[in-house]
Amino acid sequence: MCKAKYLICASLILAAPGTAGAGTYNPRGNSLELTWTEERQIIDGRGRERSIPLQVYLQLYISSQGRFFTKFEGHNGMGGLRNNAAVSAQNSNSGLWAWQLRGNQLTGTGKMGSGARRVQVLFRDDGSCTVAASAGKRQGADDIMARSMMSGRRVHILSVHAVDLRCTAHTGNVFAQ
Repeated sequence: MCKAKYLICASLILAAPGTAGAGTYNPRGNSLELTWTEERQIIDGRGRERSIPLQVYLQLYISSQGRFFTKFEGHNGMGGLRNNAAVSAQNSNSGLWAWQLRGNQLTGTGKMGSGARRVQVLFRDDGSCTVAASAGKRQGADDIMARSMMSGRRVHILSVHAVDLRCTAHTGNVFAQ
């Protein structure tokens, strides 16, 4: 169980459709949809401490050549939308997400204000996956600084806890639909 102040800790195992008994699972040429809710404790631009949920939706396609294409959205439940909706390809470190596939483990790091998110997916032979997510601050920082989706003001993110993580694997390119 994780209780560290700046971590998101959760995991969930789900079966990918149409992959049972498929042998060693190869995620190349396939897509993932990852969703979770971040329960955030923040100090807003007016100095008030508040709890703010953020619904996170991340789509990822891994090409047969091992290139990654990512679409990330976050909805705060109060009408605000943080939307990096453009599909971004990873080529060097120019994108918001950096992905690495090693064997049956996929690890991604994404920018989050002055901090970062880390997502880890572990693929099983049958195509099911285990997902874990965490958030962290810069070394020596007291909190994560970010911009409010509603007001645009700077907010201090004191803690983040991920709940209701879901991982769904799809055959083919989710962005080609």
